[in-house]
Amino acid sequence: MRVEGRWHLFDDGVVRPVIDAFVQTPVGTWQSMMLLLDAGADRTVFEARLLHMLRSLAVPADQAPELGGVGGKATCIFARTRLGLVRDDGQLVNVLGLFGVFTDLSSSDVPFWAGT
Repeated sequence: MRVEGRWHLFDDGVVRPVIDAFVQTPVGTWQSMMLLLDAGADRTVFEARLLHMLRSLAVPADQAPELGGVGGKATCIFARTRLGLVRDDGQLVNVLGLFGVFTDLSSSDVPFWAGT
């Protein structure tokens, strides 16, 4: 399977690799989003602006892993949901998993733009 990525120019003037993806909402619909590709990441973590939508899917804190990096521990919840990726043949592939969701807009190093 191959998922097509692209280069995106962010508000800070830096071009970074991203993929277009979807996350399944609590009511079963799919919300489009953009994911930053991070080859060194252990987990997929969604930006804090999705917190309001995914909070009801959160697992209890004692069942969630910790999330941290070079800057230390990051504040987040973990939501059990599906991540959808579009293959190069146009088919949607979805992966059920436990995904992090930042709880603080400043947790991500990437400056997201208005309207996403």
